[in-house]
Amino acid sequence: MTPKGERWVRLVGGIAAALAFAAIARGLSRSHTVYDKGAAEFGLDDPIRITEKQLNADATFSGVESSRKTGKMLSTYDRSQPPGKRACPT
Repeated sequence: MTPKGERWVRLVGGIAAALAFAAIARGLSRSHTVYDKGAAEFGLDDPIRITEKQLNADATFSGVESSRKTGKMLSTYDRSQPPGKRACPT
């Protein structure tokens, strides 16, 4: 490959790496508002701010539902249990 071509490949690779790092950083710093499903059934809106990582764990182990009526995310995770003791529903 010519030196000009190698510089082009390095430039495009550097830009791609920077964009990937920016996407990961944004995902780690982002938080979501989730409502407790049990409280929502009684008309109580008690929002909980959770990180993207917590949302991923909640959705994997217990479930996060989207309410069709209100458009809010409802968490079915029991936060009274200690972390690490979650049973996988499958």
